[in-house]
Parts: sequence; C-alpha cells; structure tokens
Amino acid sequence: MEQPTLPQAFDLFVRIEPSEEGLWDKIAGWFSGEEAEPAIATLSIDERRLWFAYKDRPDGVRELDLTQPFSLQLSHWSNDNGDIELNLALRQLGASLETPSILLRVLWPLARVSQAEIPRQKSHGRFVRSADFLDLWRILEHFAQHHGTALPGGFELDVDPDEFKGLGSEYEEVVCMACGSHHLRFLHVDFYQCEDCGYEGGRGQAEALEKRAAATYQAMEPEQRLRLALDDLTEVHRLMLSAAGAAANQIRRHNRPRPVHQASPAPNEIQVMNRNHVLQCQERAVHLLKQAALKLPQAPLKELTDRIKTEAYRADEHGFEQLAAAVKAQAAALRAP
Repeated sequence: MEQPTLPQAFDLFVRIEPSEEGLWDKIAGWFSGEEAEPAIATLSIDERRLWFAYKDRPDGVRELDLTQPFSLQLSHWSNDNGDIELNLALRQLGASLETPSILLRVLWPLARVSQAEIPRQKSHGRFVRSADFLDLWRILEHFAQHHGTALPGGFELDVDPDEFKGLGSEYEEVVCMACGSHHLRFLHVDFYQCEDCGYEGGRGQAEALEKRAAATYQAMEPEQRLRLALDDLTEVHRLMLSAAGAAANQIRRHNRPRPVHQASPAPNEIQVMNRNHVLQCQERAVHLLKQAALKLPQAPLKELTDRIKTEAYRADEHGFEQLAAAVKAQAAALRAP
C-alpha cells in the first residue's frame, strides 16, 4: 500500500446539506467564499496519533495512539432522507468501558453499500465530507495493516465524486439539555455526557446504564451475584407485603362506619394515598427484579416480573400476598443447590 501523506486534518460537521451541483462544484464554491455549513470540529492525524478537537474548545481533545492496536467498528443507518450514513467508531484496544469511542459519520451512495454485510445502528458522530473520507479511510487502513488487522468491508471506495451529489443528513443537532452545549461525548447510542457541565442524558440513557450495570455484575464472582440478587428478591417480597397491607387498609377505612355528624373525607384521600403507595411498591419491585435479572441472566425472573407489572394494578390484599409468596418461592429455588 502506498504511504499516506501525513500530517492531515479533516473538517467535521454537525450535518451535511444536500447539494444541487456536483461535489467538486460545491467544493469550489467553499473555496470561493460562498456560505456553507461551518465546521464544528477537526480530526487531525500525524505519524503517531489521531485526535479529535472542537473548533471552539481546543482543550477538549480525544486521542487515538496509532502506534498501538485499535479497533474500528462500522455500521450503517438509513436516515429520514433515505440516504445511507456509514458510522465509524474508533477505539484503542484494551481501553476501559468508560472511555468513549471517537465517532464519525459519512454519507455514502446507496448503490455502493451492502447493507446486509454492515450492522444497522444509529450514531451521533460528526460528519466528514464524503470526498475527504476516501483519504481518511486509506490512512486508517495503512495503520491497521501495520498492526496486522484488517478494516471491515461492505462498501465500495471506488466512487465517482458526482455520486455524492444530492446526499444530505437529517437536521438533528443534539445539545446538552442542562446547559445547551454541543460538546458531547456519546457513551452509547442516544446517551451522552456533556463535556462542559458533566450532565448525562438522552433517550438511550436507561439502556446504556443497564448495559453498564450488566458488565459490572458479570465481572463479579457467581456467589456474590447470587447474594445480591437474593437481596433484591428479599426487598421485593417486603414490598409486596407492604402493598398487601396498604390494600387491606384501604378497604378497612372505606368500610368503617362513621358517626352521623362526621363529614365524609374529600374524594377519598385515604384511598388515593394507599393506591399511590401500592403503585410505588409495584414500580420499585419491577426495578429490583430487572436488576436481579442482570445479576443472574439465566434465572427465570421474567415471568415473575411480568406478573407484578400486570397484576399489581388490580390486585387486592390477597393478590399481593400471592405475589409475595411467588417471590419467596423463587428466592428459595435460587438458593437450592
């Protein structure tokens, strides 16, 4: 393979606007001073490293040591425009789970992508221009071969520049909900950490935290995971008994005779209070059972979780006692050798 020219730098964008003219006409327009979407960050590469930096925050740098092995995961996404986005996730081999990948995207002609060969996944990486991507990929391929690894395939590099004409991304600028910053590190799909204020959020937060917890539990000894799961079931049992008590108390208070001179309470405040307590017990119990399932993936806890999710809405005192008995029986089964 031909030695790449280094160093090089590539502008990165929040989005790519579809052009009506050919790509080279568009690039000529940029150089002639026509208005274009401003670059938000730069991806720089020299003989030893690759690094990502925002234009307005040069201290927020993410690096990849190219002298050491690295991985490149490739996926694709069909956006709302019907165009294909190729997603790259660059990561140092052996990096901790807390270390975010460097995420990039590029628009690529549909006819040049084998969607069956490339996993489908959404990304929030910054866009590199399609014409620049050809050079970037060859540089990454050079360093990957140096480490004896091959980059994933599934798309064609031999593309006529005019095939990029009309390709455009969605308007999807994601900013921090707490401070409005666009300096975000995506820890998972739709789950980010703000580099300015530290806020973590996004639609994928629950799934990401669940995966993080599962990885933590799997690193534990089996006996420790079992003990923690049994602690969860013990608390679920207590919650079901508490809900049973609240349901019984609701009925007793509702049926208690009142003196004639005593006014009835306003639209049954006691009933509302007890019902809220029952629903809180249900919500907490479902959460704990899901946590127990992360600790013991092979344990048959889904049926029990589904029962509590569906039956708690209409269960009376005896219904909750039956649920408590089912939780106790499940815990005994897990304790059995």
